[in-house]
Amino acid sequence: MHVGAVWIMLIALFAAAVLLFTLPAAGKKKGPAPEPDHEEARSAEPRSTV
Repeated sequence: MHVGAVWIMLIALFAAAVLLFTLPAAGKKKGPAPEPDHEEARSAEPRSTV
């Protein structure tokens, strides 16, 4: 029983380490976000909600 608990602990620690390194990398962006085109947004016709 103790041997199984140790294996489960090691697997959980390994999984936590993997998440620690992979999750922050997934949230990083590769460059600045492009500026929105405000002129195009103003020239668009408003939609009717009827």
